[in-house]
Amino acid sequence: MPGVTYWLQGGPVQNMGDFLTELFLARIGAPGPPFYPRIRLIGSVIAEFIIRSDLRAAGPSAEAAVAYWGCGQRDEHIIDSKLRARCRFHGVRGPLTRIRLELPETTAIGDPALLLPLLHEPRLLPSLAGRVICVPHFRDSAPDETHLEHSGVDFVVRPNLPASQDALLQMIDVICSAEFVLAGALHAAIIACAYRRPFAFYIEDYVDLPFKWLDFSASVNIPAVFARNAEEGRRAWQTLLAPALRRPLLAPILAEYPGAVQAGLPEKAASWDRNQPR
Repeated sequence: MPGVTYWLQGGPVQNMGDFLTELFLARIGAPGPPFYPRIRLIGSVIAEFIIRSDLRAAGPSAEAAVAYWGCGQRDEHIIDSKLRARCRFHGVRGPLTRIRLELPETTAIGDPALLLPLLHEPRLLPSLAGRVICVPHFRDSAPDETHLEHSGVDFVVRPNLPASQDALLQMIDVICSAEFVLAGALHAAIIACAYRRPFAFYIEDYVDLPFKWLDFSASVNIPAVFARNAEEGRRAWQTLLAPALRRPLLAPILAEYPGAVQAGLPEKAASWDRNQPR
C-alpha cells in the first residue's frame, strides 16, 4: 500500500505487533484522503531518527508531512519542534506520548491493537484451555526450554511470524485461547487486554524500550510491573492489574484512522463502547 510502512515490511518473517498493519489495511480501510507520503499505523515509532527517515522517504518538499496513527514514543526524549510540525499525530498510544509531544488533552489515547475485537472473532483452541503461555520479545534469543524452566508456563509462543495474515490471526487465536498470558512482547499484552484475557508483563533478562510499557500501562490505568514467572504474573494480575484496569473507548481511536473506514465499523465501535465493560 503506497505510503504505509512498518518495521520488516516485505520480509519473510514478521513481528506480530508491526504486522498488524496489514490486518488494519485489510479490515479497516485504505489510507487517505488526505494522502500522506508516509504513514505508520502502529508501534513505538515516534523518535527523531524514524521521523527523519520518514520525511526523507516522503520527498524533498519542505511541506511534506508524515502521519502516525495510535503510535507511541520509543523513549522520553522530547522531539524537536520543527520535526513535530511536519508530523500529523492521529491519536497516540498513551498519555506519556501525548505529554511529550505537547498534544491537546483531547487527543485520542489507545493502541490500535485494542480495536482487534472489532476486526476478528477468535477461534478458541481447546488444547490451550486452562493453559499459561509465555510470549517472549521478538529479539529474545533464549531457547524455549529456558523460558519454560524459568517462567513455569505451559507453552512458549513466539511473535516471530511468517508474512501471512493467516499466521497473524492464528497468533491472535492462541493468545485468546490461553487462560493466562505472560507477555515479553508488548503487543501480546495489548491483544490479551483487548480480548479481556488475564495477562502480566514478563521479564527474563531485559525490558525492551521501557518507555513503551509505561506509556501503554498509563493508557489502561495499570502499574507497569513485571513478573519473572507465571506465579508472580498471576499475583500481579489479581492484586494490581485487574482491579485498576480501565480500557480506552474504541470509537475515538477508530475515528482518528487516517483514511475512510469500512461501513459499519464506527457503529460497531460505538456499540462496543456502550455495552462492554472497560
